[in-house]
Amino acid sequence: MTCQTSFDMFFRTVLRSILILPFMLICTALGDEQAISQKDLEKLDGMFQGYYLNPQPDIVAEMIRLGDGIAKAIGDDGMVGVEQPFIGFFSEIFRANPDRLQEWDKAINSLSSKKFKEFLSGALFISDTPQARKILQEDAKKTAYLKKRYGNIDQPPKILDRKALSPADLDMCWGAFFGSGNRDYVKKVMKCALTIADDGVIDLSAYAARWSVIANADRHPIVAEVMNSLLKEASDTEFRLFTGVMPGELRKQLLQDDVRKRVEQLKVPLPESVRKRTSTPQHEPKPLPPKGVAVDYSMSKSFKKLYDEAKYRHKEYHDGNGKVVIGKLKVEGQDDIEGVASKAVFAENGIFVAPLYAGRTLRFVKHGYEPLDVELPKYLDDSIPGIDLDLGEQILRRLPDAKTVDIQFDLELPPGVPQAQVELWTGDLPSTFNDDGYDGRAPIHAFATKALSAGGNVAFSGLTPMNYQLRITAPECIYFSKAFDAAKDKELGTIALQKTRLATFQIAKFVQSSSWKEIKVPVDGKTELTFADKPDQFGQYDGFRLTYKDETHLVAFFIYWPNFFDDYGEMTQEKFLELEKMNNLPTPRTTKGETILEVGHLYRFRCKSRKTDLLLQFTKME
Repeated sequence: MTCQTSFDMFFRTVLRSILILPFMLICTALGDEQAISQKDLEKLDGMFQGYYLNPQPDIVAEMIRLGDGIAKAIGDDGMVGVEQPFIGFFSEIFRANPDRLQEWDKAINSLSSKKFKEFLSGALFISDTPQARKILQEDAKKTAYLKKRYGNIDQPPKILDRKALSPADLDMCWGAFFGSGNRDYVKKVMKCALTIADDGVIDLSAYAARWSVIANADRHPIVAEVMNSLLKEASDTEFRLFTGVMPGELRKQLLQDDVRKRVEQLKVPLPESVRKRTSTPQHEPKPLPPKGVAVDYSMSKSFKKLYDEAKYRHKEYHDGNGKVVIGKLKVEGQDDIEGVASKAVFAENGIFVAPLYAGRTLRFVKHGYEPLDVELPKYLDDSIPGIDLDLGEQILRRLPDAKTVDIQFDLELPPGVPQAQVELWTGDLPSTFNDDGYDGRAPIHAFATKALSAGGNVAFSGLTPMNYQLRITAPECIYFSKAFDAAKDKELGTIALQKTRLATFQIAKFVQSSSWKEIKVPVDGKTELTFADKPDQFGQYDGFRLTYKDETHLVAFFIYWPNFFDDYGEMTQEKFLELEKMNNLPTPRTTKGETILEVGHLYRFRCKSRKTDLLLQFTKME
């Protein structure tokens, strides 16, 4: 059995419950000669998740040995950013068994993985018992690591005392819960899950917390009890936010009767992924559109090129599972396809091509018209012979007035803001790929605009029951964007615009960290923080997309992958230079792709594919 097979089984077991052990993910990249046995993976999984139910200090040494074996196979690079679950888990065990620490410390000192040894030193530090402090004081190597990692080693951080949790803190909480059964850790994560973010802002910690609570509640009754208890106390907005991501079958399994009744009273819809992408052997897909008039594709000069590209994508990304959908689209009442949004690629005269994975939906939408869906059956795919699905000529029909919907909301403008412009655009469409990845964004079209001299109630009528995007701009205000489904979202509540902020950054190349330059960026929802010296071949400058979170936090996103943000915490540039010269930089908290920038924190940003390595300090927001 290969490492991949072992990992897949472990992944379904462990990651399903969101006990985030990211080092397991690296197993997929290992060759068979480094394979970790399925038996060891399953053994460690059972010990880890079941420990709090039946604490057995006698198995701790074995857990340390198994963890060391996996860490050694992965290597130090693979261990970056994965320490939190281990530190949380073992800190609780060390705290509960002070008389066994000398014995376990001998096992720690004999480990072959330096990183794993450091993680366990961190767990001793966090446990904060007299016995643990004595061990650390007598071990110069452990003390040096802890000073580098935590700075002040006189005051170990206490996760339960923190006002807000980062995604890494969530990992530590779950590890600590599995090591102790302490409900306070679950309550801490659940309260984070109920956090309400500002409109248009994604709270990454709250999002991760919601999914982790739901997944762990599915396997651990204590988590389900805490979840139900806090849901009973939650406001309607918090309640909707949390239960709105819970699939229907889990609502039945995990929610207590009175909580489930509240779901029905508030009419909390099922999550989008459940409504659009459910495909089981029992699922009856929509009938395929009847084939229209035959199309002569040879009349299109660009069809063959688009078709060959689609066949390649189908083979490369879909593993041949699905079809290449071809056809020609006509729009009732007009001579072209102006205003149509679809993930299909169009050639001349409305001819289209799209690789479509089995179980996905290819959708054509236009405001004021009936959506046209091509839902490819997942289990009946063999009934459609060949690689092609030729739909012939299809017609997008006007939507009868009786089927249109209306939406409304209240708009609040800051004092002194004279006017705002409100626009409606067609919205995002479902994925046509096998993994919900970025398979190309369909063109979106604006079709309705209202200029308001003041706030108040805003209404739009005659909408198609489909996804839309609401955009609001106003002088000196942060650009507002919100996606919604007109089929279910009739009342969008109150939308309050916020004044534009000005963020100040200090930036330097990592290898020239003595040369800093100051950049001021208006945080208005559109302006990027650009830092490249010259544009790429497409004329684009590298930069971050910045989203306002609150007075001291911004969300930063960099489009190219893979990328890493190393957060060194609150640190002056002078202190960083001093520690850098001494080769004594603290171990940072690392995030990928997107991170929350905090005023005063120093970050290193790395993206190998763009040859980017720089230091970034968010110094103030005005």
